[in-house]
Parts: sequence; C-alpha cells; structure tokens
Amino acid sequence: MNNIKQGDKKLKKRITSLMLAFAMIITVVLPSSPSFAINNIYSEDVIEEINKEEYKDEYIDIIIELKDKVTNLVRVSSYDDEEDVDNKREKIVENLKLNRDISQKSIMEFLEKEEEKGKVKEIESFYIINSIRVLAKKDTIEKLKNYSNIERVTLNEKLNLDSKNTDTTDIVNLSSSNGEWNLENTKVKSAWQEYGTTGKDIVIGFIDSGVDYEHPSLKENWRGYENGKLNSKGNWIDIVDDSEYPIDEYGHGTATAGVAVGKKSSQRNVGVAPNSKWIAARAFSSDYALNNNIIAAGEWMLAPGGDVKNAP
Repeated sequence: MNNIKQGDKKLKKRITSLMLAFAMIITVVLPSSPSFAINNIYSEDVIEEINKEEYKDEYIDIIIELKDKVTNLVRVSSYDDEEDVDNKREKIVENLKLNRDISQKSIMEFLEKEEEKGKVKEIESFYIINSIRVLAKKDTIEKLKNYSNIERVTLNEKLNLDSKNTDTTDIVNLSSSNGEWNLENTKVKSAWQEYGTTGKDIVIGFIDSGVDYEHPSLKENWRGYENGKLNSKGNWIDIVDDSEYPIDEYGHGTATAGVAVGKKSSQRNVGVAPNSKWIAARAFSSDYALNNNIIAAGEWMLAPGGDVKNAP
C-alpha cells in the first residue's frame, strides 16, 4: 500500500515537472514583443510591421483612435434659418473639439515628450474623428497599451482612387460631343423643368485629387472666384502640396466636379447642378491618399478656413 502511495507521489512530481518544462518552452518561443500580440488595441498590420527586423529603429506611420465619442444632441434641420444653421454647426464643432482636448490630453503630453527624445515626429490631432496621427518608433508604440482610452492603433494606410470604370478624359473634356451624357442618363433635365432647381444658393464640397479651377466650365462657379479676383481662404485647401489656388494633377477631381456643377460649355450644360458653387480639399496626391489626409480634408469641410459659415 505504501509502495502505491509513493508511486503516486512520484507520478505527481513527474507531471508537475513536465508542466513546468512545457511552460518554460512556451515562454521561450513566444514573440520578443508579446504585448503586441495580447493587447487587442493593435491591428494585425501594426503587429506585423512592428515585428519586422528592419523596423527596429524606424518610424512607423500610425493612427491612434480613441474610445471617447461625442453624441451631438444638436441637429441641423431643413427648417432652420441661416443663423440657426450657423449657430448649431458652431456648437457641434465646439463639442467635437472639447471631446478631443479632454480625451487626448494625456496621450498628447506623452507623445510630445517622446518627440523631444527623437522617438516621435509629425503629430496630428483630429476632432472630426477623435484620433491622432503620428510617426513613432516601436518602443513608443508599445507604450500606448498603457492608455485605457485608446480604442485601436492602425497603420496610416493608402486609399486608392478607382478609375477603372471612368473615362476621365471624356469627362474632363466637358466640351466634347458627348458632354451631356450624364444629364441624359440621370433624367436631370426633367427635374430642372419640373422643379426649377439647378443648384442656386447651394455650395458643394469636393474631397478628391483637387479641381482645375481654370477649366472654363468650372471657373465661374468656384466660390473663390468673383469678378476676376481669387480668394482661396475657406474655398480651397491643398493638404498634399499646399498650392495657393485649386489644381488637379490627376484629373479625377476635375471630372467629378464637372459632372456635378459644370456650367455651360459650347452651349451645353455639363453638370447636374450648374448654378451651384463649389469648394474643394485636395487629399489625393495622384491616384491615392493617406488616411490622415482624408480625415484632415473632412475636418476642414466642417469649418473651411476656420469658419462654419463657409461649410458646404
């Protein structure tokens, strides 16, 4: 009987030893930065970039999204007069900015200290989406796990313009023989006749590759053009290259603007709302844009030139 008990003890010891050995093996084979794998704020692509040996001491372009969101009780109604609309828009922007300032405070302080150490550069804070774009080194990104109000950390990815099904050459050439194809296909002429609406007193904002304001079908209804004078403030922003006046090196933005608001060209109306005005934010450098540029363009549209009265 005693022999059986002693055998049980030996068996238990052996099992315990095997379990300890197995635990040690697991510890050894885990990645060198396990915190990235076990903390769910990091997207898979961030983890993948972090674990690349070549990024050991390089800056990684990321976007930090925070959990704190704003539920705006203020709503703009079609029944509001112009003053009410402006006041409500101002309140909405104020609420978004206040939420950003409060929720990002500690993280921004941390990132600014890391910037002084050379571990961070190009910090951008946004309020339209409560987020921060930053170029940071691996150890700085790892420390972000200590902030409980971070929802996720993702790469600052590229967004591509899809022009596979768009003949931008024909659209940009708004005076071509088929210049009214969009009007015929959408039956918009019937709407003009029945409702008498062609976009008067409406401002349309474009986020794209820019707009060629010198195009004869678009120049006169750019809001920044009046009696031969140009005014870009609140009417144009180039997030890519900071050009003073509207440009478009790719053609896509000019095409979409033309289809929407192009005025008469060779005695033809080319846009569905030819009497409306347009403003634009250039977020695409050519056929792609970074996520932070899209966010910046959207934020600018809320208050172009810092004034909600300029919003489309």
